[in-house]
Amino acid sequence: MKNHSGTIIYPDLVLGGVRFINKLSNEGSQGEVWLASDLNLSRNVAVKVFSWPDGEVEHEQTQSEWDHEAKLWAGISFHPHVAKLFKYEPRLIHSLSENDRFLIKMFVIELADASLSGMMKTNWPPPIGTLLRWMYEIADGLTAAHNFQPKPIIHRDLKPGNILILSFNRKRQICGYNGFRHSPMAR
Repeated sequence: MKNHSGTIIYPDLVLGGVRFINKLSNEGSQGEVWLASDLNLSRNVAVKVFSWPDGEVEHEQTQSEWDHEAKLWAGISFHPHVAKLFKYEPRLIHSLSENDRFLIKMFVIELADASLSGMMKTNWPPPIGTLLRWMYEIADGLTAAHNFQPKPIIHRDLKPGNILILSFNRKRQICGYNGFRHSPMAR
């Protein structure tokens, strides 16, 4: 079953320790991205939300695959060119009514100013020096993943929508919940 597209998440909803503020985008093939406030840490975050009617098949991925990908992302999110994964909520139940329950999965990440795909729609092309710096930063994040121990990590969904631009220093970071996998060519 595909991710549910109805209005499950709404402003001021509190779920998994975050208060949703407003929808930022539904860029990408799955889920929605929301601006939210982390109630425990008192900071704004981005939340990638996936939802399904409770009891239906969630996704082609098994729960262990979701968990594994979250752990891989968390393992490399220390790197300055990989988006910080603050929290992963694998199984929350949200009820709109007694008979209308939804399974929610959330990835709580560092809030970015924009994605590269959004920037490409408004400020393109940037100067060649800027492009070269961006290429270096993206390659640096990928190198960290490829050098991960004990087994290298590959990103299977690298695209402009999965490159985030941070507002405080305009640094590029790689994100994308479903892109991280161990390399089949492990050393």
